[in-house]
Amino acid sequence: GIGLLLQKWWYSVYNPETGQMGLAANYKKEGLIKLYGPDGQFDREIQLVGCFPSAFDLGEADMLAEDAVRITMTLTYDKYIPRLGLNPTTSTSIAL
Repeated sequence: GIGLLLQKWWYSVYNPETGQMGLAANYKKEGLIKLYGPDGQFDREIQLVGCFPSAFDLGEADMLAEDAVRITMTLTYDKYIPRLGLNPTTSTSIAL
């Protein structure tokens, strides 16, 4: 599932079993965050460049509980680029 996929990505950054750090060229990825308004309509998106997990916690797995298991992951990135507006042909990109 998604937890295993995220854990593999984390292990490519840092392997807690061996203490070995991975190569940035192998673990840094591009990402896209889509933001929605309170009405559920798409508002804007943010492109992440050089994105990688800098902290990862699988949480407590209690098979008897009815609550969903929550995975906590902190993403670090080299740069983000906000994409403003709904129409990609007229939206403005601002690199910060």
